[in-house]
This record gives sequence, structure tokens and C-alpha cells, in this order.
Amino acid sequence: MEGSVDASTASACIAAISATISAVSAWNSRRSARASLAALQDSREQRRLESSRAALVALGDVYDDCMSLAESLRRDLTRDPAEVSRRREALRRTSLVAGVMTPTMEKLIAATVPLNSVEVAQIREELMSRSLSLRQFSDGAQVNQTLGDRSSR
Repeated sequence: MEGSVDASTASACIAAISATISAVSAWNSRRSARASLAALQDSREQRRLESSRAALVALGDVYDDCMSLAESLRRDLTRDPAEVSRRREALRRTSLVAGVMTPTMEKLIAATVPLNSVEVAQIREELMSRSLSLRQFSDGAQVNQTLGDRSSR
């Protein structure tokens, strides 16, 4: 009988150890899943941040090309029409790449006379407004990322 008590005690010990191992394994699995989810969210945030930075750079190129074409229309329209055409094509290309086209930009591209200062200011305002929106998103994403980095420590 003493041998059977030892067998049942050993069996109970083995069951307790097995349950402990299962619990530790489940805890590790949950921890790993949370870490994977956090890494996935971080990489998504990084992609959004990089995308907004690229869009900001592209928008800056569009802005530069708009102002360059407006200046060229004023300065080179009769003196160097080929220069105006080059700048017009450059603006078409950069606005296509950036995915930015507004009615006033379309008017600028189609212009056969220089735009007045109000029209140029309107283009400037439209592009600056877009730039500000992108900048706020980019800055907000950086703040969230920084706060997330601090909370994970």
C-alpha cells in the first residue's frame, strides 16, 4: 500500500508540474502575441509616417513648380515660350506624381497669359493648406510613436 501512495503522489506531482508548464506556456504565448501586435502596429505607423513625409516632399515639388510656372508666364511668355512649355510640363509631371491637382492649378497649366497676384496667392494658399494638414498628421504620428516608445519601457 505504501508503494501505491508513492505512485499517486508522484502522479499528482507530475500533474501539478504539467499544469504549471501549461500555464507558463500560455502566458508566454499571450505575451508573444501582444508583442507581435505591437510590432505590427508600429510598422503600420512607420509606413504611414514615411508616406506622409514622401507626400510632403512631393507637395513641395508641386509648389515649387507652380511658382516657377507662374513666374515663367510673367517673365518668359513672349521672350522664351519654350521655357514656359518646359515649366508647364514639369508641373504636370510633378502634380501627377504627387496626386495633387486643383482647379486653380489646372488654370495655371492652361494659362496663355500670366496669372494675377490673387490667383497665384490662391494656389499658394491651397498648397500651403495641404502641406499644413500633412505636417500636422506627420507631427501627430511622431508624437504618438514617441509616447508609444516611452510606454513600452
